[in-house]
Amino acid sequence: MSAGEKPAELASSESGDDSSLKKNVQSSFADLVIEVWAKTPTKQADKPDEKPQTQIDFQPPPDKASLPPKTGTVDSLPKDGSLVIPPLPKPNLPNDVTPTPKPAADQQLEGPRPLPAVDTETVGRPKITRQDQREINKDHAEKREALEGDGALEKASNPVAIARKELELELKRHGHLNDTTHGILNDLEANTKSSRDILGRMGKYPEAKTMQERLDLRHYDPEAIPSDERIAATYRIAAETLRSRGVGPFNSDKAVAKIVIEGLRNVSDITGIDQGSYTTCGPASGEKYIAARTPDRYMDAIKQLVQTGAYKTPNGNAFNYNTNSWNANEDGQRVLRPNLQPGAEESRWNYKNEGGPNKAANIVRVQEGTRNLASQAIQNLFLENAKVSFSTRQISDGVTAQLGGKTVPATTFRHIEDFTARMTGTPMTTINQNPAIPSAANVGRVMDDSLANQLQYSGRYPILDWIGPHWFTTNAAMKMDDGTSRVLQDNQWGRVYDGGWTTVQGRTQKAAASLRAQGYNVQ
Repeated sequence: MSAGEKPAELASSESGDDSSLKKNVQSSFADLVIEVWAKTPTKQADKPDEKPQTQIDFQPPPDKASLPPKTGTVDSLPKDGSLVIPPLPKPNLPNDVTPTPKPAADQQLEGPRPLPAVDTETVGRPKITRQDQREINKDHAEKREALEGDGALEKASNPVAIARKELELELKRHGHLNDTTHGILNDLEANTKSSRDILGRMGKYPEAKTMQERLDLRHYDPEAIPSDERIAATYRIAAETLRSRGVGPFNSDKAVAKIVIEGLRNVSDITGIDQGSYTTCGPASGEKYIAARTPDRYMDAIKQLVQTGAYKTPNGNAFNYNTNSWNANEDGQRVLRPNLQPGAEESRWNYKNEGGPNKAANIVRVQEGTRNLASQAIQNLFLENAKVSFSTRQISDGVTAQLGGKTVPATTFRHIEDFTARMTGTPMTTINQNPAIPSAANVGRVMDDSLANQLQYSGRYPILDWIGPHWFTTNAAMKMDDGTSRVLQDNQWGRVYDGGWTTVQGRTQKAAASLRAQGYNVQ
Protein backbone atom coordinates (compact mmCIF):
# COMPACT_ATOMS: atom_id res chain seq x y z
CA MET A 1 0.00 0.00 0.00
CA SER A 2 1.67 3.29 -1.11
CA ALA A 3 1.66 6.49 0.90
CA GLY A 4 -0.98 8.07 -1.29
CA GLU A 5 -3.54 5.22 -1.18
CA LYS A 6 -6.68 5.43 0.95
CA PRO A 7 -7.43 2.39 3.22
CA ALA A 8 -10.88 1.87 1.69
CA GLU A 9 -11.26 -1.47 3.40
CA LEU A 10 -11.88 0.42 6.66
CA ALA A 11 -15.30 1.26 5.33
CA SER A 12 -16.47 -2.09 6.65
CA SER A 13 -16.04 -0.74 10.20
CA GLU A 14 -19.15 1.35 9.66
CA SER A 15 -21.31 -1.76 9.70
CA GLY A 16 -20.85 -2.01 13.44
CA ASP A 17 -19.22 -5.47 13.22
CA ASP A 18 -16.43 -5.50 15.84
CA SER A 19 -14.68 -8.53 14.41
CA SER A 20 -14.66 -7.02 10.94
CA LEU A 21 -13.23 -3.75 12.25
CA LYS A 22 -10.54 -5.54 14.20
CA LYS A 23 -9.60 -7.62 11.17
CA ASN A 24 -9.37 -4.57 8.93
CA VAL A 25 -7.32 -2.58 11.45
CA GLN A 26 -4.92 -5.52 11.79
CA SER A 27 -4.62 -5.76 8.02
CA SER A 28 -3.86 -2.05 7.63
CA PHE A 29 -1.41 -2.19 10.51
CA ALA A 30 0.34 -5.16 8.89
CA ASP A 31 0.59 -3.21 5.65
CA LEU A 32 2.20 -0.37 7.57
CA VAL A 33 4.74 -2.65 9.21
CA ILE A 34 5.61 -4.29 5.90
CA GLU A 35 6.14 -0.88 4.28
CA VAL A 36 8.41 0.30 7.07
CA TRP A 37 10.29 -3.00 7.08
CA ALA A 38 10.89 -2.68 3.31
CA LYS A 39 12.42 0.78 3.86
CA THR A 40 14.75 -0.47 6.59
CA PRO A 41 18.39 -0.84 5.39
CA THR A 42 19.60 -4.41 5.44
CA LYS A 43 22.94 -5.51 6.81
CA GLN A 44 25.61 -6.71 4.38
CA ALA A 45 26.79 -10.13 5.41
CA ASP A 46 30.35 -9.45 4.29
CA LYS A 47 30.70 -6.17 6.25
CA PRO A 48 30.86 -7.16 9.95
CA ASP A 49 31.95 -3.68 11.03
CA GLU A 50 28.61 -2.09 10.13
CA LYS A 51 25.95 -1.40 12.72
CA PRO A 52 23.45 -4.21 13.35
CA GLN A 53 20.32 -4.17 11.21
CA THR A 54 17.52 -2.05 12.58
CA GLN A 55 14.73 -4.25 13.94
CA ILE A 56 11.05 -3.41 14.09
CA ASP A 57 9.49 -3.79 17.53
CA PHE A 58 6.32 -5.66 16.53
CA GLN A 59 3.40 -5.06 18.82
CA PRO A 60 0.40 -7.40 19.20
CA PRO A 61 -2.81 -6.24 17.54
CA PRO A 62 -4.93 -3.96 19.71
CA ASP A 63 -7.57 -5.62 21.83
CA LYS A 64 -11.20 -4.76 21.47
CA ALA A 65 -11.16 -2.29 24.34
CA SER A 66 -8.48 -0.14 22.68
CA LEU A 67 -10.27 0.15 19.36
CA PRO A 68 -11.91 3.48 18.50
CA PRO A 69 -15.63 3.63 19.30
CA LYS A 70 -18.11 2.80 16.61
CA THR A 71 -19.42 5.79 14.75
CA GLY A 72 -22.84 4.44 14.01
CA THR A 73 -24.60 2.22 11.56
CA VAL A 74 -24.98 2.29 7.81
CA ASP A 75 -28.23 4.25 8.20
CA SER A 76 -26.38 6.99 10.07
CA LEU A 77 -23.85 7.65 7.28
CA PRO A 78 -23.88 11.17 5.79
CA LYS A 79 -26.14 11.55 2.79
CA ASP A 80 -23.28 12.87 0.60
CA GLY A 81 -21.40 9.56 0.91
CA SER A 82 -18.45 11.04 2.86
CA LEU A 83 -16.78 8.92 5.48
CA VAL A 84 -14.84 9.98 8.55
CA ILE A 85 -11.88 7.63 9.06
CA PRO A 86 -11.00 6.85 12.69
CA PRO A 87 -7.32 7.23 13.60
CA LEU A 88 -5.17 4.11 13.78
CA PRO A 89 -2.98 3.34 16.80
CA LYS A 90 0.62 4.42 16.24
CA PRO A 91 3.11 1.52 15.99
CA ASN A 92 6.05 1.38 18.36
CA LEU A 93 8.89 2.09 15.89
CA PRO A 94 12.59 2.81 16.48
CA ASN A 95 13.59 6.46 16.44
CA ASP A 96 15.36 6.17 13.06
CA VAL A 97 12.35 4.74 11.22
CA THR A 98 9.67 7.04 9.88
CA PRO A 99 6.30 5.38 9.22
CA THR A 100 4.60 5.86 5.90
CA PRO A 101 2.21 8.85 6.19
CA LYS A 102 -1.46 7.94 6.66
CA PRO A 103 -4.46 10.03 5.63
CA ALA A 104 -5.49 12.73 8.05
CA ALA A 105 -8.45 11.94 10.29
CA ASP A 106 -10.64 14.44 8.55
CA GLN A 107 -9.55 13.47 5.03
CA GLN A 108 -12.40 12.25 2.90
CA LEU A 109 -12.38 9.52 0.30
CA GLU A 110 -12.31 10.78 -3.25
CA GLY A 111 -13.01 9.31 -6.66
CA PRO A 112 -10.66 7.06 -8.62
CA ARG A 113 -6.98 8.07 -8.71
CA PRO A 114 -5.59 9.37 -12.03
CA LEU A 115 -3.62 6.95 -14.20
CA PRO A 116 0.19 7.13 -13.89
CA ALA A 117 2.08 9.23 -16.42
CA VAL A 118 3.04 7.46 -19.64
CA ASP A 119 6.64 6.19 -19.61
CA THR A 120 7.85 7.76 -22.85
CA GLU A 121 11.18 5.95 -22.61
CA THR A 122 9.63 2.54 -23.18
CA VAL A 123 6.58 3.31 -25.31
CA GLY A 124 6.62 1.14 -28.40
CA ARG A 125 9.26 -1.23 -27.09
CA PRO A 126 8.49 -4.85 -26.22
CA LYS A 127 8.06 -5.27 -22.49
CA ILE A 128 10.57 -7.68 -21.00
CA THR A 129 9.06 -10.43 -18.87
CA ARG A 130 10.65 -12.53 -16.17
CA GLN A 131 10.53 -15.50 -18.47
CA ASP A 132 12.31 -13.50 -21.17
CA GLN A 133 15.01 -12.48 -18.70
CA ARG A 134 15.49 -16.07 -17.54
CA GLU A 135 15.94 -17.15 -21.15
CA ILE A 136 18.45 -14.34 -21.76
CA ASN A 137 20.43 -15.29 -18.66
CA LYS A 138 20.38 -18.97 -19.56
CA ASP A 139 21.49 -18.36 -23.14
CA HIS A 140 24.25 -16.00 -21.98
CA ALA A 141 25.46 -18.45 -19.33
CA GLU A 142 25.60 -21.39 -21.77
CA LYS A 143 27.54 -19.47 -24.42
CA ARG A 144 29.90 -17.96 -21.92
CA GLU A 145 30.55 -21.32 -20.24
CA ALA A 146 31.49 -22.79 -23.62
CA LEU A 147 33.86 -19.92 -24.40
CA GLU A 148 35.45 -20.07 -20.96
CA GLY A 149 35.91 -23.81 -21.37
CA ASP A 150 37.74 -23.20 -24.66
CA GLY A 151 39.90 -20.55 -23.03
CA ALA A 152 38.52 -17.86 -25.33
CA LEU A 153 37.24 -15.76 -22.42
CA GLU A 154 38.44 -15.14 -18.91
CA LYS A 155 36.12 -16.08 -16.09
CA ALA A 156 33.78 -13.13 -15.90
CA SER A 157 34.42 -10.77 -13.02
CA ASN A 158 31.33 -9.51 -11.27
CA PRO A 159 31.48 -5.95 -12.69
CA VAL A 160 31.76 -7.20 -16.28
CA ALA A 161 29.07 -9.87 -15.92
CA ILE A 162 26.57 -7.55 -14.23
CA ALA A 163 27.14 -4.71 -16.69
CA ARG A 164 26.85 -7.07 -19.64
CA LYS A 165 23.48 -8.35 -18.43
CA GLU A 166 22.26 -4.76 -18.10
CA LEU A 167 23.31 -4.08 -21.69
CA GLU A 168 21.75 -7.29 -22.98
CA LEU A 169 18.47 -6.32 -21.36
CA GLU A 170 18.45 -3.03 -23.28
CA LEU A 171 19.41 -4.78 -26.52
CA LYS A 172 16.50 -7.15 -25.94
CA ARG A 173 14.08 -4.26 -25.48
CA HIS A 174 15.23 -2.79 -28.78
CA GLY A 175 14.92 -6.15 -30.55
CA HIS A 176 18.67 -6.49 -31.16
CA LEU A 177 19.75 -9.28 -28.80
CA ASN A 178 20.84 -12.00 -31.20
CA ASP A 179 23.81 -14.16 -32.15
CA THR A 180 25.54 -11.24 -33.88
CA THR A 181 25.36 -8.89 -30.90
CA HIS A 182 26.34 -11.72 -28.55
CA GLY A 183 29.35 -12.28 -30.82
CA ILE A 184 30.27 -8.59 -30.70
CA LEU A 185 30.39 -8.60 -26.89
CA ASN A 186 32.27 -11.90 -26.86
CA ASP A 187 34.84 -10.45 -29.29
CA LEU A 188 35.44 -7.44 -27.04
CA GLU A 189 36.24 -9.65 -24.06
CA ALA A 190 38.18 -12.28 -26.05
CA ASN A 191 40.32 -9.72 -27.91
CA THR A 192 41.12 -7.97 -24.64
CA LYS A 193 42.26 -11.28 -23.17
CA SER A 194 44.36 -11.97 -26.27
CA SER A 195 46.09 -8.58 -25.94
CA ARG A 196 46.88 -9.32 -22.30
CA ASP A 197 48.32 -12.71 -23.27
CA ILE A 198 50.58 -11.18 -25.94
CA LEU A 199 51.84 -8.57 -23.51
CA GLY A 200 52.46 -11.24 -20.87
CA ARG A 201 54.67 -13.19 -23.26
CA MET A 202 56.62 -10.08 -24.23
CA GLY A 203 57.37 -8.94 -20.68
CA LYS A 204 57.10 -5.48 -19.11
CA TYR A 205 59.21 -2.45 -18.31
CA PRO A 206 58.73 -0.50 -15.07
CA GLU A 207 55.26 1.02 -14.91
CA ALA A 208 54.96 4.62 -16.05
CA LYS A 209 53.74 7.10 -13.43
CA THR A 210 54.01 10.40 -15.29
CA MET A 211 53.36 11.64 -18.82
CA GLN A 212 57.10 11.77 -19.47
CA GLU A 213 57.43 8.11 -18.49
CA ARG A 214 54.36 7.11 -20.55
CA LEU A 215 56.14 8.52 -23.61
CA ASP A 216 59.46 6.93 -22.69
CA LEU A 217 60.19 3.63 -24.47
CA ARG A 218 61.77 2.24 -21.28
CA HIS A 219 58.54 2.41 -19.23
CA TYR A 220 55.28 0.52 -19.59
CA ASP A 221 52.04 2.47 -20.01
CA PRO A 222 49.46 0.81 -17.69
CA GLU A 223 46.61 2.17 -19.86
CA ALA A 224 47.75 0.15 -22.88
CA ILE A 225 45.10 -2.55 -22.44
CA PRO A 226 41.63 -1.86 -20.99
CA SER A 227 40.94 -3.19 -17.50
CA ASP A 228 37.83 -5.13 -16.48
CA GLU A 229 36.51 -1.89 -15.01
CA ARG A 230 36.78 -0.19 -18.40
CA ILE A 231 35.00 -3.08 -20.13
CA ALA A 232 32.20 -2.94 -17.55
CA ALA A 233 31.93 0.84 -17.96
CA THR A 234 31.72 0.36 -21.75
CA TYR A 235 28.68 -1.91 -21.28
CA ARG A 236 27.00 0.43 -18.78
CA ILE A 237 27.46 3.51 -20.98
CA ALA A 238 26.09 1.65 -24.00
CA ALA A 239 23.03 0.56 -21.96
CA GLU A 240 22.46 4.12 -20.74
CA THR A 241 22.66 5.44 -24.29
CA LEU A 242 20.09 2.89 -25.47
CA ARG A 243 17.71 4.28 -22.85
CA SER A 244 18.17 7.80 -24.25
CA ARG A 245 16.01 9.69 -26.69
CA GLY A 246 18.58 11.57 -28.71
CA VAL A 247 18.67 14.87 -30.57
CA GLY A 248 19.08 15.70 -34.24
CA PRO A 249 19.52 12.53 -36.32
CA PHE A 250 19.21 10.41 -33.15
CA ASN A 251 15.64 11.34 -32.23
CA SER A 252 14.35 7.77 -32.63
CA ASP A 253 15.04 4.46 -30.92
CA LYS A 254 16.13 2.98 -34.25
CA ALA A 255 18.79 5.63 -34.84
CA VAL A 256 20.10 5.37 -31.27
CA ALA A 257 20.34 1.58 -31.48
CA LYS A 258 22.16 1.80 -34.82
CA ILE A 259 25.02 4.01 -33.61
CA VAL A 260 25.35 2.22 -30.24
CA ILE A 261 25.64 -1.25 -31.79
CA GLU A 262 28.07 0.04 -34.43
CA GLY A 263 30.16 1.62 -31.69
CA LEU A 264 30.23 -1.68 -29.78
CA ARG A 265 31.21 -3.46 -32.98
CA ASN A 266 34.11 -1.00 -33.51
CA VAL A 267 35.57 -1.36 -30.02
CA SER A 268 35.21 -5.16 -30.14
CA ASP A 269 37.46 -5.54 -33.22
CA ILE A 270 39.23 -2.39 -34.38
CA THR A 271 40.04 -3.83 -37.82
CA GLY A 272 36.38 -3.16 -38.60
CA ILE A 273 37.05 0.58 -38.29
CA ASP A 274 37.39 2.08 -41.77
CA GLN A 275 37.79 5.46 -43.41
CA GLY A 276 35.55 4.38 -46.28
CA SER A 277 35.48 6.79 -49.19
CA TYR A 278 36.68 9.76 -47.10
CA THR A 279 40.06 11.45 -46.63
CA THR A 280 40.31 10.39 -43.00
CA CYS A 281 43.06 7.76 -42.86
CA GLY A 282 44.73 9.59 -39.95
CA PRO A 283 41.49 9.95 -37.92
CA ALA A 284 40.67 6.29 -38.66
CA SER A 285 44.01 5.29 -37.10
CA GLY A 286 43.35 7.56 -34.13
CA GLU A 287 39.88 6.08 -33.76
CA LYS A 288 41.42 2.59 -33.52
CA TYR A 289 43.77 3.84 -30.79
CA ILE A 290 40.88 5.23 -28.73
CA ALA A 291 38.72 2.12 -29.25
CA ALA A 292 41.52 -0.30 -28.35
CA ARG A 293 42.75 1.45 -25.20
CA THR A 294 39.69 3.24 -23.79
CA PRO A 295 36.50 1.65 -25.18
CA ASP A 296 34.52 3.29 -22.38
CA ARG A 297 35.55 6.78 -23.51
CA TYR A 298 34.77 5.84 -27.10
CA MET A 299 31.23 4.89 -26.07
CA ASP A 300 30.94 7.97 -23.84
CA ALA A 301 31.66 10.14 -26.88
CA ILE A 302 28.82 8.35 -28.70
CA LYS A 303 26.53 8.89 -25.72
CA GLN A 304 27.25 12.63 -25.51
CA LEU A 305 26.73 13.11 -29.24
CA VAL A 306 23.43 11.21 -29.12
CA GLN A 307 22.11 13.11 -26.11
CA THR A 308 23.37 16.63 -26.82
CA GLY A 309 24.87 16.77 -30.33
CA ALA A 310 28.19 17.86 -28.79
CA TYR A 311 31.19 16.25 -27.12
CA LYS A 312 33.30 17.59 -24.25
CA THR A 313 36.77 16.07 -24.07
CA PRO A 314 37.77 14.66 -20.67
CA ASN A 315 41.29 16.15 -20.96
CA GLY A 316 43.11 19.15 -22.31
CA ASN A 317 46.62 19.02 -23.76
CA ALA A 318 49.76 20.47 -22.24
CA PHE A 319 52.04 19.99 -25.26
CA ASN A 320 53.08 23.15 -27.11
CA TYR A 321 53.36 22.28 -30.81
CA ASN A 322 55.00 25.64 -31.60
CA THR A 323 57.93 25.25 -29.19
CA ASN A 324 58.09 21.43 -29.06
CA SER A 325 57.88 21.54 -25.27
CA TRP A 326 55.44 20.86 -22.45
CA ASN A 327 53.51 23.61 -20.70
CA ALA A 328 53.09 23.62 -16.93
CA ASN A 329 49.37 22.84 -17.24
CA GLU A 330 46.89 21.49 -19.75
CA ASP A 331 44.71 23.91 -21.65
CA GLY A 332 40.96 23.70 -21.17
CA GLN A 333 38.63 20.90 -22.19
CA ARG A 334 37.09 21.40 -25.61
CA VAL A 335 33.45 21.21 -26.63
CA LEU A 336 33.15 19.99 -30.22
CA ARG A 337 30.04 19.95 -32.42
CA PRO A 338 30.68 17.81 -35.50
CA ASN A 339 28.37 17.31 -38.46
CA LEU A 340 26.48 14.11 -37.64
CA GLN A 341 24.24 13.79 -40.68
CA PRO A 342 24.81 10.22 -41.94
CA GLY A 343 26.28 9.85 -45.41
CA ALA A 344 25.09 7.29 -47.95
CA GLU A 345 27.45 4.51 -46.92
CA GLU A 346 26.92 5.14 -43.21
CA SER A 347 23.15 4.87 -43.73
CA ARG A 348 23.51 1.58 -45.62
CA TRP A 349 25.87 0.03 -43.07
CA ASN A 350 24.12 -2.69 -41.05
CA TYR A 351 25.71 -4.77 -38.32
CA LYS A 352 23.68 -7.80 -39.42
CA ASN A 353 25.70 -7.92 -42.65
CA GLU A 354 28.96 -8.36 -40.78
CA GLY A 355 30.70 -11.69 -41.33
CA GLY A 356 32.79 -11.61 -38.19
CA PRO A 357 36.38 -10.41 -37.62
CA ASN A 358 38.40 -10.14 -40.83
CA LYS A 359 41.60 -12.03 -40.05
CA ALA A 360 43.01 -12.89 -43.49
CA ALA A 361 43.36 -11.03 -46.77
CA ASN A 362 41.30 -13.58 -48.65
CA ILE A 363 38.24 -13.11 -46.40
CA VAL A 364 35.97 -10.44 -47.85
CA ARG A 365 33.30 -8.94 -45.63
CA VAL A 366 30.03 -7.83 -47.11
CA GLN A 367 30.80 -4.26 -46.01
CA GLU A 368 34.47 -4.28 -47.01
CA GLY A 369 35.86 -0.76 -47.11
CA THR A 370 32.79 1.14 -45.92
CA ARG A 371 32.46 3.35 -42.87
CA ASN A 372 29.69 3.05 -40.28
CA LEU A 373 27.92 5.85 -38.45
CA ALA A 374 29.88 5.44 -35.20
CA SER A 375 33.16 5.84 -37.11
CA GLN A 376 31.79 8.90 -38.89
CA ALA A 377 31.02 10.47 -35.52
CA ILE A 378 34.46 9.83 -34.01
CA GLN A 379 36.41 10.73 -37.16
CA ASN A 380 34.45 13.97 -37.50
CA LEU A 381 35.46 14.82 -33.93
CA PHE A 382 39.09 14.60 -35.06
CA LEU A 383 38.34 17.01 -37.92
CA GLU A 384 36.50 19.48 -35.67
CA ASN A 385 39.34 19.43 -33.15
CA ALA A 386 41.84 20.09 -35.95
CA LYS A 387 39.82 23.16 -36.98
CA VAL A 388 39.95 24.52 -33.42
CA SER A 389 43.69 23.88 -33.17
CA PHE A 390 44.26 25.67 -36.49
CA SER A 391 42.06 28.66 -35.64
CA THR A 392 43.83 29.14 -32.28
CA ARG A 393 47.25 28.56 -33.90
CA GLN A 394 48.04 25.84 -31.40
CA ILE A 395 48.80 23.65 -34.41
CA SER A 396 49.59 25.59 -37.56
CA ASP A 397 49.18 22.60 -39.92
CA GLY A 398 46.50 23.11 -42.58
CA VAL A 399 43.18 21.30 -42.20
CA THR A 400 42.31 21.02 -45.91
CA ALA A 401 44.02 19.51 -48.93
CA GLN A 402 43.54 19.39 -52.69
CA LEU A 403 42.53 15.99 -54.04
CA GLY A 404 41.37 15.53 -57.60
CA GLY A 405 40.82 19.26 -57.97
CA LYS A 406 38.62 19.38 -54.87
CA THR A 407 39.24 20.86 -51.44
CA VAL A 408 38.81 18.11 -48.84
CA PRO A 409 39.22 17.92 -45.03
CA ALA A 410 42.69 16.91 -43.90
CA THR A 411 44.70 16.23 -40.76
CA THR A 412 48.37 15.70 -40.00
CA PHE A 413 49.90 13.32 -37.50
CA ARG A 414 50.12 16.19 -35.00
CA HIS A 415 46.33 16.61 -35.09
CA ILE A 416 45.96 12.89 -34.38
CA GLU A 417 48.34 13.07 -31.43
CA ASP A 418 46.53 16.10 -30.03
CA PHE A 419 43.01 14.67 -30.12
CA THR A 420 43.97 11.21 -28.84
CA ALA A 421 45.67 12.96 -25.91
CA ARG A 422 42.48 14.92 -25.19
CA MET A 423 40.37 11.76 -25.25
CA THR A 424 42.60 9.18 -23.57
CA GLY A 425 45.16 11.22 -21.65
CA THR A 426 48.12 9.92 -23.72
CA PRO A 427 48.90 10.91 -27.32
CA MET A 428 49.03 8.20 -29.97
CA THR A 429 52.58 7.27 -30.93
CA THR A 430 53.72 8.06 -34.47
CA ILE A 431 56.83 6.73 -36.22
CA ASN A 432 58.89 7.35 -39.35
CA GLN A 433 58.33 11.10 -39.26
CA ASN A 434 60.81 13.92 -39.45
CA PRO A 435 62.01 14.37 -35.84
CA ALA A 436 62.53 18.08 -36.51
CA ILE A 437 58.75 18.63 -36.62
CA PRO A 438 57.44 19.49 -33.12
CA SER A 439 55.42 16.55 -31.86
CA ALA A 440 54.45 15.02 -28.54
CA ALA A 441 54.85 11.33 -29.38
CA ASN A 442 56.83 10.98 -32.62
CA VAL A 443 59.50 8.28 -32.31
CA GLY A 444 61.29 9.59 -35.38
CA ARG A 445 62.78 6.21 -36.30
CA VAL A 446 62.17 3.70 -39.07
CA MET A 447 60.42 0.54 -37.87
CA ASP A 448 62.68 -2.47 -37.39
CA ASP A 449 62.60 -5.57 -35.16
CA SER A 450 64.22 -3.78 -32.24
CA LEU A 451 61.80 -0.83 -32.34
CA ALA A 452 58.79 -3.11 -32.84
CA ASN A 453 59.65 -5.07 -29.69
CA GLN A 454 60.45 -1.96 -27.67
CA LEU A 455 57.10 -0.43 -28.55
CA GLN A 456 55.46 -3.65 -27.38
CA TYR A 457 57.37 -3.68 -24.08
CA SER A 458 56.39 -0.08 -23.35
CA GLY A 459 52.69 -0.52 -24.17
CA ARG A 460 52.57 1.96 -27.05
CA TYR A 461 50.39 0.07 -29.52
CA PRO A 462 48.40 0.73 -31.61
CA ILE A 463 50.64 3.29 -33.31
CA LEU A 464 50.30 5.57 -36.33
CA ASP A 465 52.68 4.42 -39.06
CA TRP A 466 53.43 6.62 -42.09
CA ILE A 467 54.47 4.85 -45.29
CA GLY A 468 54.48 6.77 -48.54
CA PRO A 469 51.28 8.84 -48.86
CA HIS A 470 49.21 6.79 -46.47
CA TRP A 471 48.76 5.94 -42.80
CA PHE A 472 48.66 2.41 -41.44
CA THR A 473 47.86 1.21 -37.92
CA THR A 474 50.40 -1.09 -36.35
CA ASN A 475 49.12 -2.97 -33.33
CA ALA A 476 51.56 -5.48 -31.84
CA ALA A 477 54.93 -7.14 -32.27
CA MET A 478 55.10 -10.92 -32.52
CA LYS A 479 58.32 -12.80 -31.86
CA MET A 480 58.87 -15.52 -34.42
CA ASP A 481 60.68 -18.85 -34.06
CA ASP A 482 63.59 -17.61 -36.18
CA GLY A 483 64.23 -14.82 -33.68
CA THR A 484 62.80 -12.05 -35.83
CA SER A 485 59.75 -9.99 -35.02
CA ARG A 486 56.73 -9.26 -37.16
CA VAL A 487 54.08 -6.67 -36.60
CA LEU A 488 50.32 -6.78 -36.96
CA GLN A 489 49.29 -4.09 -39.39
CA ASP A 490 45.95 -2.85 -40.72
CA ASN A 491 45.26 -0.64 -43.70
CA GLN A 492 42.54 1.99 -43.20
CA TRP A 493 41.84 2.26 -46.93
CA GLY A 494 39.88 -0.94 -47.23
CA ARG A 495 38.05 -0.83 -50.57
CA VAL A 496 40.77 -2.72 -52.44
CA TYR A 497 43.07 -4.19 -49.83
CA ASP A 498 42.11 -4.75 -46.21
CA GLY A 499 42.79 -8.12 -44.64
CA GLY A 500 42.36 -7.07 -41.06
CA TRP A 501 45.48 -7.59 -38.96
CA THR A 502 48.16 -8.80 -41.34
CA THR A 503 51.43 -10.23 -40.00
CA VAL A 504 54.12 -8.23 -41.76
CA GLN A 505 57.84 -8.87 -42.05
CA GLY A 506 59.54 -6.17 -44.08
CA ARG A 507 56.47 -4.00 -43.65
CA THR A 508 57.59 -1.28 -46.09
CA GLN A 509 57.53 -3.63 -49.09
CA LYS A 510 54.16 -5.07 -48.02
CA ALA A 511 52.64 -1.63 -47.56
CA ALA A 512 54.03 -0.40 -50.85
CA ALA A 513 52.39 -3.32 -52.65
CA SER A 514 48.99 -2.46 -51.17
CA LEU A 515 49.37 1.17 -52.17
CA ARG A 516 50.25 0.25 -55.73
CA ALA A 517 47.13 -1.93 -55.85
CA GLN A 518 45.12 1.19 -54.99
CA GLY A 519 46.65 3.19 -57.85
CA TYR A 520 49.41 5.06 -56.02
CA ASN A 521 52.81 5.56 -57.62
CA VAL A 522 55.13 4.25 -54.91
CA GLN A 523 58.91 3.95 -55.41
